[in-house]
Amino acid sequence: SANRRGGIYVSIVLTASISGNRVDGNLNGGGIHIDLIENGIVAENIIINNTKSANVKDGIGAGLYLRAYHFSTSSTAVVRNNVISNNTAATSAGGVLLVYTDASSLVDLSGASQVDVIENNLISGNVAPLYGALVAEIDFRGAFKNNTFTQNRSTLAGSALISMNAYRGAITLSQNNWFGNDAAYLVEYKNPVTSAALNAAGNWWGTTDTTAIERLIYDFNDNGTRGLVAYTAALTSASLTAPLSPPRGLQVTAGTNSLNLTWTANPEPDVAGYKIYYDRDPVYPYTGSGASQGVSPIDAGNVTGATLTGLAPGTYY
Repeated sequence: SANRRGGIYVSIVLTASISGNRVDGNLNGGGIHIDLIENGIVAENIIINNTKSANVKDGIGAGLYLRAYHFSTSSTAVVRNNVISNNTAATSAGGVLLVYTDASSLVDLSGASQVDVIENNLISGNVAPLYGALVAEIDFRGAFKNNTFTQNRSTLAGSALISMNAYRGAITLSQNNWFGNDAAYLVEYKNPVTSAALNAAGNWWGTTDTTAIERLIYDFNDNGTRGLVAYTAALTSASLTAPLSPPRGLQVTAGTNSLNLTWTANPEPDVAGYKIYYDRDPVYPYTGSGASQGVSPIDAGNVTGATLTGLAPGTYY
């Protein structure tokens, strides 16, 4: 953490597996950077609070930068069960950049059936001018499923939250949750009009209004040269197979020896309650003590507010 040149850097290897890491607060070079691999898995990582400067890989992919080359029909790349949050990119892909390319000049992959999988990730609070959450450039097949996209932001007017491009194959989006983001569109489909439709059936778009969902997508209906996004069978509530989103709208009011907290209820219908973590410094793992309600974390129950009392006056928590 807190490295000025970035967190984890891997380049030109056959197989890479990066799992179980906390990559936090790295400057300029971003969080995890993986370049020129054939097979890879990025799983069970916490990738938060990293920045990617404009002079490092063009300022793209602040949380995770993954570029894979597939040399055989069994080559694949998997991004699974990660928390990718509060990362900032100077140009685009504040959260994730995925570029999966085949080496067709070396081997014929026209019959390949492999699928690059991006699943069960929480992608939240990431920021970039273009595509605040994710950019995907995939040669054959990509499956984005059971991910939660929330509180991400694209700062450039007219920019989408996510960019999708499948050069010769197809991308599917299913059982993903999208809500609480700040961008002109949620998904921009870059494939040409001659391409097959992007299969985006079975997602929660934060609304059940089909007209509102259509306004969240930039595709053939906005630009006649683009392919079409098929968003049929939209979910009527948040998917329970995707990760829980972090609470939104946290407000804190300080008293003499107390802190009053309020927040917005989560949209997931299966939320059992909330935990409050506190400490005297902002560094993980937030194991504070001194509140009358107990040591951190405090089980607040299924409420949208709580007050911590018995705290030391004049102390930063």
